[in-house]
Amino acid sequence: MRRNSLTASAALLLVFLFGLAADSGAQMFGPGMGEGRGKDFGKRSEMFEKNLENLRILKLLELLELNDEQNTRFIARYAQLRSEMKAHMDRVEAAVDALSDLLKTENPSEKDITAMVDEIDRLRGEMNDPIIKFHKDISSILTAVQTGKMVVFESRFERELIESVRGFREKMMPSSNP
Repeated sequence: MRRNSLTASAALLLVFLFGLAADSGAQMFGPGMGEGRGKDFGKRSEMFEKNLENLRILKLLELLELNDEQNTRFIARYAQLRSEMKAHMDRVEAAVDALSDLLKTENPSEKDITAMVDEIDRLRGEMNDPIIKFHKDISSILTAVQTGKMVVFESRFERELIESVRGFREKMMPSSNP
């Protein structure tokens, strides 16, 4: 029964996320990425990210079926990992933004471009370090089976979410074919 309740909650959250995305969709895709967005986009984006993280943890906890002790320890450590990953992704995005700005200047230096590309590659390469450390640390909390389930989940969550939303949209949109 608990599993059905969590699934229903996740489904409702997914519908909410879809509604939020549909509501801000017109502002999200302006003349260029990051351009032409409404002033509310930042708040909506932040809320969307929080909701996505809540859905991620809800689905993961449902999958892992943790006991109370595991649950408390795991949530704290997983939240720490996700925070580290977000901070790292923010650094990558800042470096990409700086490269984009450089490319918009007249006659950008090839040396500067190469240095920035190398820095972005370095930052992207480091993104797996916190995950590898987390998997080692978490072995004291999760069983091998739970760890395996988590690794599969991490790999597939966002792709499956996108596919679910795509399927939901196709069902909701009227068919153009008679």
